[in-house]
Amino acid sequence: MAGLALKVQRFFGEAPKVSGELLPNTVAQYAYNLDLSSGDLLPYRRSQVVANLTKDGVIRTIYPLTDPTTGDLKWLHWTTDVDVATAQVEGDTSQRIYYTGEDIPRVTDYALATSGAVYPSASYKMGLPLPISVPIVSAAAFTQKSSTLRSRDAGNNATITTSAPHGLTTGDYVTTTSFGDGTYNLSNVRVTVVSDTKFSFFSFGDAEAEVADTAGRIDLAGVTQPRDYVYTFLTAWDEESVPSEPSDSIFIKEGQAVTVKGIPSIWLLGDGYQEAGMKVRIYRTVAGVSGAAYFRVAELDMGTPTAATYTRVSDLVTITSVAHGLTTDDYVAVRKASGATTAAVHRVTVVDADTFTFTDLATAADETGTIEFAAALSFTDDEDVATLDNILESADYDPPDERMQGLLAIHNSMMVGFFNNTLCFSEPGVPHAWPIKYRRQVDSNIVALGAYGTTLLALTDRTPWKIDGNNPQAVSLTRTDYVLPCVSKRSVLNLGFGVVWASAGGLAVYSTTIGTDYLTKNVHSWSTWPQKYDAENLYGAYYRGRYFGSDGVNTFLFERNEEVGGNLVQSDVRFTAAHYDANTDKFYYAAGDKVWLWNSQQVGNAILDWKSKVFVTKAPLNMGAAQIIGDFDSEEDAAALVIENNNITIANQAIIDSGDPMGAMGTAMANELRVAGSRLNDYRQSTQGATFQFFVNKKLVYSSSRESSEPFRLPAGYRADTFEFRVSTNVRIRAVHMAETMAGLRGS
Repeated sequence: MAGLALKVQRFFGEAPKVSGELLPNTVAQYAYNLDLSSGDLLPYRRSQVVANLTKDGVIRTIYPLTDPTTGDLKWLHWTTDVDVATAQVEGDTSQRIYYTGEDIPRVTDYALATSGAVYPSASYKMGLPLPISVPIVSAAAFTQKSSTLRSRDAGNNATITTSAPHGLTTGDYVTTTSFGDGTYNLSNVRVTVVSDTKFSFFSFGDAEAEVADTAGRIDLAGVTQPRDYVYTFLTAWDEESVPSEPSDSIFIKEGQAVTVKGIPSIWLLGDGYQEAGMKVRIYRTVAGVSGAAYFRVAELDMGTPTAATYTRVSDLVTITSVAHGLTTDDYVAVRKASGATTAAVHRVTVVDADTFTFTDLATAADETGTIEFAAALSFTDDEDVATLDNILESADYDPPDERMQGLLAIHNSMMVGFFNNTLCFSEPGVPHAWPIKYRRQVDSNIVALGAYGTTLLALTDRTPWKIDGNNPQAVSLTRTDYVLPCVSKRSVLNLGFGVVWASAGGLAVYSTTIGTDYLTKNVHSWSTWPQKYDAENLYGAYYRGRYFGSDGVNTFLFERNEEVGGNLVQSDVRFTAAHYDANTDKFYYAAGDKVWLWNSQQVGNAILDWKSKVFVTKAPLNMGAAQIIGDFDSEEDAAALVIENNNITIANQAIIDSGDPMGAMGTAMANELRVAGSRLNDYRQSTQGATFQFFVNKKLVYSSSRESSEPFRLPAGYRADTFEFRVSTNVRIRAVHMAETMAGLRGS
């Protein structure tokens, strides 16, 4: 009795580079729409529409934000290649994201991005530019003060009362002279202010009640030192700008009051920035052992501009028809109402209560128009130097280069991007700040960036570069020794064990264990890869440790597998953008004007297709019987079909309720034919079966639909040594057996 000739009970993907006869017994000539994680032929479920997209053109990027009230996803989408990064910002609950690729680097959050009908509806430019005006400072001269009363308690705490307000601040140093009791005469003694005419200091001597003493004199002590001031802008998101150019230096003693004027009270630096809630921070120099550093002395709210008309004649600008409340020599911040162009801070001359002028040396023709203005901010600095503890941190917080792309969040709260051959790093934990001093160059134009663990990879049009380091001030760049150009920026992906990208001969990879190599070298060759895929248009997405790639026409999933060199499976979905949510294990993709949920558990199974290798037997025989062992009566699959049809019922009811179930051209009128079909969706029918095809000498000799795991007969009357089979099904197939006879199957 002839025995079992063929038994396949573990299934792998395809390897196009290998001829059908030389494939391992479990590897396919082609494999479509199947999940091979279990070793069975397991169909993925069909895709489900979850959202409609509103932009015209091919969607290149999608990214979801979550409605904080309902939990629904709002899909941001672009027709350009956009890179989105979520920065690690302490305390942020606004779903703030940073992105490049739309035009210039931008930032938005849920409220901004969903404020209109098309997402993202609004955003801000990333970073803040250099302030354009300079603080104007003046120091109040300190006038020697005279005493009227003195006293000292048992703790040697002396108290002096002055004949006029003393103008001192706690922490100032003074020299006291000419007091009737010489123990009150001291140099460089630190004072504590009690009131505007009374201060105290330590003075060793006998205690005495308050007595009159009009001879005493008080002067500021200490060294005369230079001081200058800068200011920064601060957004409602606590994003601080680089400081302005410093004011002119003034030479004063600690304790002299300084008036800082000419600080912008309205935003002057162009459209597209976050103006609501904007503040200004003022800093002053404080001398130290290693030089002077800037410390914060004030944080001021910016004002609300007033609209007015203006007339320019040569360099004289006249503002009219508004009650301004200014006095001559005050400063105003001025901008055109249409934006911040030609904006500046000016010193004014008041003409009357409704009119003032200023000189603007900017080259411009005579004109009349509308402007906005607000009185410039001013601040009197008499802060005790001992209380200043907020040092200026944003001295190098340059905005990103407008050409920057490829934004990526990496380790140590850093973000990275690139333009041309230049790498750009953000300040760690400060995603709006991109110091120019952190930029690094490689020897070729950068195409894309990839990262895994603490390794950053700059993929160029020639050789990959490896970047190591936990701080942008001290990163090291190493060029790898394998010329493997990246041909598609959108193909780059972190697969956990390394960075993968599309190159001319297949998917390339870099990792610390593999080095630089072709990841798909066991399944694709330099000839089969370009025949199958347009690598320059390949888009790569992550799914359960697999590379899910589509060039818009052909789609595949590839998973690293040491046993067979990799599992490659084709898919019938086509997408131009995708997003994988690792928290929910959901893969979304954009196709046309819709977002689809792939492998949805709310719908039935897709049809898988698997064709075996070419089996060659030692001697010719007649393969006369076969058996497909599968889950033909799966309760899980049946339940999914019920859910899908329930959802179709709900969707159809919504279409009916809309009053337009027949579509734009579907409503019939008298004596007219309906030319558009119904918009209602058909219900899905249960088709739990499998189509089995059998090939002898590479010719199809048998095709049949099977709905159970019962054995069945194959054609007789021939003898051959070359066999193939193909299974197309929407159920789980666990094994395929073939033998010369039915008895041979039973013997298996």
